[in-house]
Amino acid sequence: MSSNVFAFLRLSREDLAAPGHTDEKLARQAETARELAARHGVTLPESHILIERESGRRLKNRPVLLRLLDLMHAGQCDTLITPFADRIDRLEDARERADLEDALYAGAVTILSRDGVTRYDDDLDPLPAEVRSLIARHELRLFRKRQREANRQRLRQNQRSSGFA
Repeated sequence: MSSNVFAFLRLSREDLAAPGHTDEKLARQAETARELAARHGVTLPESHILIERESGRRLKNRPVLLRLLDLMHAGQCDTLITPFADRIDRLEDARERADLEDALYAGAVTILSRDGVTRYDDDLDPLPAEVRSLIARHELRLFRKRQREANRQRLRQNQRSSGFA
């Protein structure tokens, strides 16, 4: 059993907006990560469950993901468990997505998620990973479009803020 197994947990904006406490939602994701580890026969130490509480489409705003990339480059993470693989690669910048992919290949990382198993090794067919990345970027564009429309609607209603003043 490898001690280079890590879990990456992150809530989407939809998860954050849904009813319930954030810690409870993260606890459910952690339980899912433990179940994935057990199903695939790997040991996931509790100290290796990394929680990204920051939000952002830029890598510089995601300290936990940056730490994870460093671990991959150093060969200290060869298995990554995440309930939703698309939570990792929702990066806006093409160079940052390339940095993520480079780290995955450098560490020959295997990603275990609800979506299945993806191995970043020499035998990887890049098409599924690229399709997931395209879908993640599409979701970001849709979110920004909805956000801009909501802002325009508030402006039309003479509301200058989306929260309390």
